[in-house]
Amino acid sequence: LLLVVGYKNILFIKSKLTKELLIGTKSSKKNKAKLNTQMYILAGNQSKLNDILSITINSDLKTIAVLNRNKNAQLEILIFPTYRSGNFSPMKIISLKNIADDAVDILFHASNDEIFILNSLSKEIVLVSSLSDIRHHDKSHHPMILRKMILKENLFISPISVSLKENSLMIGDKSSNM
Repeated sequence: LLLVVGYKNILFIKSKLTKELLIGTKSSKKNKAKLNTQMYILAGNQSKLNDILSITINSDLKTIAVLNRNKNAQLEILIFPTYRSGNFSPMKIISLKNIADDAVDILFHASNDEIFILNSLSKEIVLVSSLSDIRHHDKSHHPMILRKMILKENLFISPISVSLKENSLMIGDKSSNM
């Protein structure tokens, strides 16, 4: 029902879900929302999108997280709603010194409150809160690492993707294809 594709600094969102279903508003019987295909495009300076590296969608299909290399060549995670078009600021920005330059993939945790970050060269997975925001006035809401997992050196040559299957975290490797 939801397809998200990123190219350079543009996000394309194709949805068969209506905004009313996504944000939980009620429609009157006359204006009953139909499951028509909607196309949303997100781009522009306000979005802070510069070089999209990875995209993940949370399980309720309401939020997209984007691993983005900003104009200063630093990695950050930008979080957007799935039902808007235009040039608007991210809902949240997760920027950490600890998002290594070798981050290659991100994935929402099943709880939707956390995001896995896969670092390829350092062979580690870092878990951060998706509720944090570097712009928040209260520093307790600033992004921080919740957990760090080091991958066994001899098991992976070049990890490239991370996914969830049931309750297991799956790691894709260039050499083994998971």
